[in-house]
Parts: sequence; C-alpha cells; structure tokens
Amino acid sequence: MMISYSLFIYCHFMQFSSAFDQPSGSLILPIRELLSKADLLMDQWLDLDGALPQSQVLLRAQLKILDSQMAALVAMGSGPVLSNKQMATTGQIKISLSFQKQLTVTVHACRGLVTSSKDSLDTYVSLILLPDKSKATKRKTSVKKSLNPEFNERFEFEMSAEEAQRRELSVCVKNASSSFMNRDKDVVGQVQIDLGHVDFLSGVTEWFDLKEEQN
Repeated sequence: MMISYSLFIYCHFMQFSSAFDQPSGSLILPIRELLSKADLLMDQWLDLDGALPQSQVLLRAQLKILDSQMAALVAMGSGPVLSNKQMATTGQIKISLSFQKQLTVTVHACRGLVTSSKDSLDTYVSLILLPDKSKATKRKTSVKKSLNPEFNERFEFEMSAEEAQRRELSVCVKNASSSFMNRDKDVVGQVQIDLGHVDFLSGVTEWFDLKEEQN
C-alpha cells in the first residue's frame, strides 16, 4: 500500500560557536527517524555536522499523511506511531472566537481536507456549544464544494462571558453529499475547543487540527 506524505520543517532558533570563519554546518534528517516518533513529530535541538562544537539548530519537523488509508494502516499494525491522545489529522479549520456582549464564532476556512472519495467534498461545518445539544446551541455553515473551502461566516450566541467559558465548542466538518448508506463517513474531521482557555478580551484566530471521528 503506497502512502503519500507531506513534510513540514520549521527552524525556530540557531546557535553557533564564536568562530565566524568556520562553516555553519549541515544536518541530515532521516525520514525513518520521523516515522518512529509519536504523531510523526520531532521538536528538539540537533547538532550540526561539520561545525564547531555546540553548534545546534532547534528544529520542528512533522510528517503529515495525505492518503486517507491511515486508519487501515494503523489497524493492520503497519502504520506510523500515534500517541493515545492523538488521531490522524484530516485537515485544518480556521476559526475566530471573541466576546462582545455575546459569543461570536467566525468560521473562516478549511484546508487540506482528506477524503476517500474520488470526487470533491460538499463541505459544511457544524457547531455545537456543549454540553447542550439544543437548537439554540447549534449552527452550521453553507455548503462549499471544495477540499479547501472558504466560508467566512459569523455566528452569534447570546450568553454571558462566564457561561461561555464553561462551555466547549464542538466543531465538526462534514460531507453533505455522503449517501444514506454511508452516513458513518459524512464526518471529515472534528475538534473540540475548551472555551475556558480562550482569552475573550483580545479574541483569538487560529488554525485548528481536525481529527478523525471517535466512535
């Protein structure tokens, strides 16, 4: 089974010895080392080859699986290692959260959505303010036919800031075109945001990782 990966590398900080006439150094990062890491993520100081002692780079490298066969691989025991608290990432969603007399949630966009379908997704986003699941705490966006949909839709919930911070926002990206026989596949990915950790005074806009639905 062939798996496609995308490699993301970020250099946070570099420190070198004081000899400016020496080469900065180089680094070879074996992919097999990344595959052995929990969540396919490495974030650590690494020594530079060909440089003076104590020359290092703080590197964050992550592999993301682009193929939707991740779950099957893990089930067979041949997939990469995932931590108990993390599941395969199925894309990302950009959300803004703020509070001015009422809770405001803006769904901006999704990117890199993963699907097993050969066709594009009819994507929409469902919001629920837990623990309630009443009509007053539910919202949903319009439907966009894209794996990288842009919504820019704003939703307001009437409640106090104290009540909002006791809530958890359940965000679920769904496929509106899934058939009745495949309703278990209509969830593309989801994330739950603890509003008690959100700074409503300044607000927040962030890309959140979407995870597979937990049965």
